[in-house]
Amino acid sequence: MELRDLRREEKRKKRLRRFPTNRPDRALNDPPSLGKIPFPLGEELTFKVNMLNAHSGTVTLKVGRRGKVKDQAVLELNGFVQSSPVLENFYPIRDSLRVLVDERTFLPVKSEFFLNEKGRKVEYTSVFNQKTGRLDWTKVREVKGKQRTTNLSYIAPHSMHQTLSSLYALRRLELKVGMEFEQYIWDGQRERLILVKVTGEERVLTGIGWIEAFKLDIRGAITGGIISKRTLKRAPVKGTAWIAKDAYRTPIKAITPTKLGQAEAVLSARVVQGGE
Repeated sequence: MELRDLRREEKRKKRLRRFPTNRPDRALNDPPSLGKIPFPLGEELTFKVNMLNAHSGTVTLKVGRRGKVKDQAVLELNGFVQSSPVLENFYPIRDSLRVLVDERTFLPVKSEFFLNEKGRKVEYTSVFNQKTGRLDWTKVREVKGKQRTTNLSYIAPHSMHQTLSSLYALRRLELKVGMEFEQYIWDGQRERLILVKVTGEERVLTGIGWIEAFKLDIRGAITGGIISKRTLKRAPVKGTAWIAKDAYRTPIKAITPTKLGQAEAVLSARVVQGGE
């Protein structure tokens, strides 16, 4: 090994830090095997978000292009959040997320989360090695007009999804009432263990009409991440989601707590760029 390679390896080891974790010492109840991909390339879902009994913003999810990363076939998934004109007056939001997932497993290969809220701008990039559990993490933030970059590496549990990859993998499952499973999720900085339960079937009113759907209860607890020890003491977060019983397994509604209050996102449009 050349001298420069030795230096590079030594620098890599210095960046690898051990952060506090609180993972259960048991085998997880893994989700069932993935089925076929039910949604087409170019699919775009738009959700109207209500909070505090008022329209607060819009969430858009897009299925992007297929590609390759180091000869690995990947699929691009995108998410965008924008505040409503009313919320814009006191808490403007322009967040975006891009995730490249392995086409076979839908586990993330790379994620890029751009946070732009109330003048605060931060970029989180995570590169996943699902075989070794290594996650290379970069944070870029603006401080007084200057960019500050932090590079770290983290040992994640096997295997770990990203928030968006988890949702699209969920659409590939054959859901049944009574089904229950667990998985680890990465949100760009924190690792969570979520428990998903399919609790029933309901008819849900959306912006495109009434839709028959599965109801899912979701509970997530922080189990690690680029965090301090006290972060592990935060109470678990509980939410609810509805997945349509259609051919596309379309997510149509979600209720989740946020730092601004409980948010309800309801599907308002579904289009496919370029046709089905």
